[in-house]
Amino acid sequence: MKRSAKTKSRRKPISRRKIRTVKRTVRILCPLIVLGVIGVIFYLDLRGYLTGSERYRVEHIEVTGTNRTSEDRIIEYSRIRRENPIFSIGLRESAERIMEHPRVRDAAVAVTLPNRVSIHVVEREPVALVVFNKVYELDAERVILGEYKKGLSPKGPIISGVKKPDSLQGGVRLRDDGLKEALDMWRVFSSDA
Repeated sequence: MKRSAKTKSRRKPISRRKIRTVKRTVRILCPLIVLGVIGVIFYLDLRGYLTGSERYRVEHIEVTGTNRTSEDRIIEYSRIRRENPIFSIGLRESAERIMEHPRVRDAAVAVTLPNRVSIHVVEREPVALVVFNKVYELDAERVILGEYKKGLSPKGPIISGVKKPDSLQGGVRLRDDGLKEALDMWRVFSSDA
């Protein structure tokens, strides 16, 4: 059975229950939306103040834990600069950049308000020298720390006959099993046990 044209144009009236539900929803949502907008405005204003304020700019950068690496080099790797807004510093990202330095095993960056940044590093310690075309310092995890500088007293054994890696840059981990065995044997014979 087909509907007539008159029947098609008629709509059912909206029930009072639906009208009440819509009104209740509007009464709940409107204040929440207004509070959300006020919160966003407050956040942006506060953020603008904190990043633009002269009071919250980096003035002091303190580096601890360095023996063989210069503090300036650590600061350079962190990419933290004096006069940077202190709230714009990514602590985890800065620490990860510092750990890209071949001589750094671990790093932590902390902020003390209003204007101080503290960087603490744990350096890799050389335990042996390995000979390729030049002599390189090596740590216990078989990471090349850099070229050996003459005049420093060598620590540990001098190892040769190791397969030369593609890259001899600092931070490269050597995978040679013979090198691992040589370091393990050195530890056994050099221990006080």
